[in-house]
Order: sequence, then structure tokens, then C-alpha cells
Amino acid sequence: VEAWIAGACVLYAGIRCLLLRETTRCKPLLQVVECLLVLLLVVLYFRKLLNELVVLQLTRDPMFWVSTGLLLYYLGKLQISLFSNYMMQYSRQFNIAVWGVHALLLGVMHGCFCWALWMRPQK
Repeated sequence: VEAWIAGACVLYAGIRCLLLRETTRCKPLLQVVECLLVLLLVVLYFRKLLNELVVLQLTRDPMFWVSTGLLLYYLGKLQISLFSNYMMQYSRQFNIAVWGVHALLLGVMHGCFCWALWMRPQK
């Protein structure tokens, strides 16, 4: 990702936080953009992995586990970000349950990271 894209995202976030101080609604646009960018990078990695066919066993490749964790977490976070304002208005109990699912997804992602750090990379 080029530096000007990252700078534009930081500038947008700063202006949005300073000018729009509404606390009763979530501002999911930045979260959605973040999710889409990470998912794009993960899909590009999987595509490269499938095209090159260098790895003999995917389950022995640490980057596979890192990418799998990112994929699972950011797919769930994308759904939560898209519907966060609706969930806040629907029911407090439902909102808490959805954020519990978010915590579970976060645990799965960190579990994949731990698994990737635990194993030795193939030579």
C-alpha cells in the first residue's frame, strides 16, 4: 500500500474524530475499509500460494496460519462493522452477544498466530 493511501486514511480519521463527536452511533466506514484492505491482502497471498505451489503441506506453513487467522477474524469483523449501528438500536442483549462473537473471533485469530509462532517453518 502506498504511503499516500495510509496518510489519507489517517487524515480522514483525524478530521472525522475532531469534527463529528457523535457518540451514540458507530462510524464503521474506517473499519470497513480496514477489513477490506486486510482481506484483499490475504486473498492475494492465498492466490500467490496456490499459483506457485511451493509449499508441500499447508498446515506446516506458519504464514498459512497467520493468513487463516486474519481471514476468519476480518470476515467476522466486516459483518459486525457493517451492521453495528443497527445492532445498537435493535437490542442491548443482542449487541452484547455479537460482541461476544467478536471476542471469540479475536481468540481464534490469536490462536492461529500462536500456532504459527509455535511451529518451525519448512525449509
